[in-house]
Amino acid sequence: MYSEKKCDYKIFGKYLFFDPDKDKLIEIAKNEFDNYGFHGAKVNKNLLNGVTDYVLCLYYKDDSRKDELAQRNKQEYHVKYRYWKSDEETFAGIMKRGENQ
Repeated sequence: MYSEKKCDYKIFGKYLFFDPDKDKLIEIAKNEFDNYGFHGAKVNKNLLNGVTDYVLCLYYKDDSRKDELAQRNKQEYHVKYRYWKSDEETFAGIMKRGENQ
């Protein structure tokens, strides 16, 4: 999913949110698009065997907004939040603590 607003930066990674409620994650993405200047996101459609949480990837150029998102998650969203993961880490198959495999 993408915001209707033009993105003026190159995306190099994503912020990760996890929750069993896929619709909740979609609403988080829409809120970030509408109110906080994010432009791209993805939520997985299906869960792998044994995995209980969907993942929201909220795409951005760098990790500069990690604290802002942590605070918003603590105050509003109340889902598992795993900060920033670069595209390099993703392509290398690096799993961060707390990520679903």
